[in-house]
Amino acid sequence: MDSRCRIVNMTKNLNFKKVKTAKEGYLADGMFIPKDESNRHYQELKEWIDEGGTVESEFDLEEIKNQKIQDVENFRKSLQFKPITYKDSEFSASATARQNIIGNILTCSSSAKKYWRDNSNNSYEFGVKNFKEIAAIISERDTLLYSIEAEVKNTISKSKSVKSLTSLKIEKLWLKSESAFK
Repeated sequence: MDSRCRIVNMTKNLNFKKVKTAKEGYLADGMFIPKDESNRHYQELKEWIDEGGTVESEFDLEEIKNQKIQDVENFRKSLQFKPITYKDSEFSASATARQNIIGNILTCSSSAKKYWRDNSNNSYEFGVKNFKEIAAIISERDTLLYSIEAEVKNTISKSKSVKSLTSLKIEKLWLKSESAFK
């Protein structure tokens, strides 16, 4: 036989051992099979599934839980650093603004005044009392956000299946938990 010839196995392989979903197809026994109707491996895999073959999730339960928990933390952070309203104006609640607020509380005398700009670039004269009030608003919001975050993470950690976790929508779960705290 000519060494340049290649023997191709044309028989069906309906004995897949491990199949997982992938982004645009499946991983079957280490081989990527695209979701393509013209692909013979895809046709064999569909037949195997129809005959009772089990397809696993691309990620296991713990991997999905960890990702969902990270998503919850990112969602909380997106809310945590949004501007706050104080005396009908919006002020930054960024990490830098928070440091400056605390710095002003700690270093200013009770009668000292500082100028502070809102998000529209309007200037306000603030004393320690104003900075303490802003810090209290931020602290109150942060406490609420961390409480909601803990509740949502608890719900995620109690999930028992990949299907239930993948169907969880963070924003919807957040709003449900938030309404319980208000």
